[in-house]
Formats: sequence, C-alpha cells, structure tokens
Amino acid sequence: MAAFLALFVLVCATYVEGWPSGAPASQCATMRTGHGLPPRDGNGGYGVFLTRTPTTGEWQVTLNGTAGFRGFLLQARIETGGEIVGTWVDPPPGTKLLACGGSQDSAVTHVNPDRQHFHNVNFIWKTNSCDSPPPVYFQATFVTKYDQIYEGVRSEVLRNVCIQPTPTSASDPVGNPSDGARSSLGAPCMAPREIAHGYVQEGPAEVRDGETVTRTIHYSCEEGHELVGQERILCQSTYDEEEHGDTPSDHSHHAHRAATEESLTSGSHHRSHGHSGHHHRSPRQVCTIAL
Repeated sequence: MAAFLALFVLVCATYVEGWPSGAPASQCATMRTGHGLPPRDGNGGYGVFLTRTPTTGEWQVTLNGTAGFRGFLLQARIETGGEIVGTWVDPPPGTKLLACGGSQDSAVTHVNPDRQHFHNVNFIWKTNSCDSPPPVYFQATFVTKYDQIYEGVRSEVLRNVCIQPTPTSASDPVGNPSDGARSSLGAPCMAPREIAHGYVQEGPAEVRDGETVTRTIHYSCEEGHELVGQERILCQSTYDEEEHGDTPSDHSHHAHRAATEESLTSGSHHRSHGHSGHHHRSPRQVCTIAL
C-alpha cells in the first residue's frame, strides 16, 4: 500500500508540473498538451507572424501575444492535408528542435525548467525544396498555465514559400488577427517588433501577387501607461502629472480609458486630464518605437 501511494504521488507531481523539457514527439500529430483539459476558446491574444528573410525559401516566424506564455509547440504544415513540412534552424535560447513524423528538426518547442514567460520569440524556418512548393501555414499551441491552453493558433497561409527577396522591401510580414487594444494600418516596411511597457502585434495583411500591400498593427499598453503618437508610438506613464489627493489607481483608470477611446490615426499629443488644483511633475516612464 505504501509503495502504491508513493508511486501515485510521484506520477501526479510529474503530471501537474507539465512538460518543462518541451512537448514530446508523441504530441506532434495532434499538437495537444496531454494535460487532460480542454483548450480555451479563441487564440487568447496570441498569434503566429511571418517575416520574409533575405534568403529565398527561408522565413522568420514569431510567436507573440498580449501576455507571456510558458510552453508552446510550433510547426509548419501543408495547407491541403496538414502534412508537417520544412526544417527549423538555430533555435533561440530556451527552445529546442523536435523530430516529428521521422523528420529531423521539423518542429520547435520550449525548454523551460524554471517556468519563465516567453515574449516575442523569433524562429527561422526554411522549406526543403523550392521546386513547386505547396502553400503552407504555421500552427502553434500556447500554454500560459496548466489549465490555460490555446490550440490551433495559425498564421496566414503562405502561398509563395520561395518568393524572391527584393532590395526595396526590408521585410514583408503577414499574420493573423489578434486582440489588440488599439490598431493602425501600416505600410509593408513598418514592422515594429517590441515596445517596452506594452505589446505590438501584426494583424491581418493584404497580399497581392505575393507582395504584402498593407497590414494592421495592434498596440496595447501595460496598466499605468497610455498610447501616444502616430508615426512614432510610445507607451507613456499615466502618472506624468498627478493631482494631490488623487489615488494612483483612480488616475490610472481615467487615463487608461481615455487612451483606449482615442483613435490612433487621429494624431496624438500629451493630454491634460482636466483636473483642477495643484499638480506636480513625476518622472515620466516612456518607451518609444519608430514605425
């Protein structure tokens, strides 16, 4: 009885801890976690985004979201039939390559024994052949907590895997819709990747003849910051001007609501919050990103 109890406790501890060393190859086909829990609806604000590299047939694939994630499994699949294709190279720290379906380095997953959060992780994927390659899409499973799982998060379909790079276009990202607080339509070469105190996500793109014409960029800020700017975006602290007697939480709520309601494309400026009374300047926490 004692031996059975010890074994039961050991198995349960391993199960709850999940897979800190990454998804096992046995999960390649379904891309499910094996936690025994149903996935959440929608994409949870997470997305898979693609950027063309200078090398023909090679793409940068970015996993990003409005919050961090602790685990993932990422693959490229043929649009018709869902066969896993391509090869991943040079995985970044905290990740590793996985052999799926007998194909070496055909998927990528996490290595996260310390259960840290990932943000904006970039990978390099390349096709195995540019001889009439089929359209492909990239699909990921995100795990934020043991019981918070988002499956089937896909990129846009890449119909021309081996499109020739052009010297006039630094990068042509395409992506899928996500839940951003604010958005602006950007030109093809405007590709922000990171913004401190906030999050940047690339939304749906309009592609014509293999070239990205426009795409939507989604912006959101951490609590206590507001979006300011049009061609130059920053998350500015909502405590830049404080009134004596205001509580930080009340002031933050007022400014956050005003920032959410204002249209990004109408232009931006430093706003007065309309309070009367004595104000004092606090150190401004700002972060900028030039589009």
